[in-house]
Amino acid sequence: MAFPDIIYTMKLKTAIELYQKGKISSGFAAKSVGGIDRYEFLDECNKCGVEPQTYENIEELLDEVRVLNDTLQTYKNNKAFSLDRV
Repeated sequence: MAFPDIIYTMKLKTAIELYQKGKISSGFAAKSVGGIDRYEFLDECNKCGVEPQTYENIEELLDEVRVLNDTLQTYKNNKAFSLDRV
């Protein structure tokens, strides 16, 4: 396996694990892996037996949106942060 393939695999496995634990969204996970879109990432999750994340009710979804908005504002205020570094 070539070095770029090893890095890609490590990024993908890490993203899948963080997604499975509910730490990151599928869209963010796909961006952090690079070279795949959200649907390709979810397909990779399926291959690993990881189910798509769902919400029990609208309140759970709204809570996550609030958390994501707060996190985004924090990162926007931190000039040192870049998605390229993930």
